[in-house]
Amino acid sequence: ISTLNLAFLVPSDHLDLSRRKFPQIFFAKRRAQTQLNYEQLKKTSLSPFPPACTGFLHYYRDQGTAPLEGSVRFRVISWNAPSSFQHDYDLLSPSGLPWQVTL
Repeated sequence: ISTLNLAFLVPSDHLDLSRRKFPQIFFAKRRAQTQLNYEQLKKTSLSPFPPACTGFLHYYRDQGTAPLEGSVRFRVISWNAPSSFQHDYDLLSPSGLPWQVTL
């Protein structure tokens, strides 16, 4: 992916995490990668991402909080058009709260 900034997302940042347990995410500008997981059931068992889990990773923070108090969320979007971002939703965890990677 090229960015987590909503204003600069491009179609090539679109990801398909559907049913994957260990998706590798590559950051083009930094030549780095990371691994995501949806839910850890036990110390050695991970739950896969749900079906039809396609969209964009993005940086999120509540209004009035410091920049490092944010998190990375996954916006579920059925096609690779970042312009539809406001009409879709953030992936939910099994607990019903937004799935996120906190900073």
